[in-house]
Amino acid sequence: MSREIKFRAWLIAKKKMFEVSQIDFETREVIVVSDNWWDVVTFNEIKLMQYTGFKDKNGIEIYDRDIVSLINKDGVKEYREVYWHAGAWVISTGSVEPPTYVLLSTIAHKVQLEGNVFEDKELLE
Repeated sequence: MSREIKFRAWLIAKKKMFEVSQIDFETREVIVVSDNWWDVVTFNEIKLMQYTGFKDKNGIEIYDRDIVSLINKDGVKEYREVYWHAGAWVISTGSVEPPTYVLLSTIAHKVQLEGNVFEDKELLE
């Protein structure tokens, strides 16, 4: 199974999300693009997010640091962050200690993309 490798970037200074056109790991620079605008920025100026290879129940691409919602066993909508952990894309199952995780690959078709941690952090509070 192969998946598309692509990224997007949260440009810290502009507080805005951009598509990533190119990444130069040697110079640690990224070309970000949006409509008729582009810029070269350094790794220090952005938060880079990788595409997980999964889409939500509506066919929308899910990226690292996205926030998804799901309905728990009690019928309550819960919001969870997507991230890379122990070699897999996961979401946390809640605020239990120690934390437990669900593989995104097993539930991507059931979750709905709601936002990301940079623009919609309040969903996780």
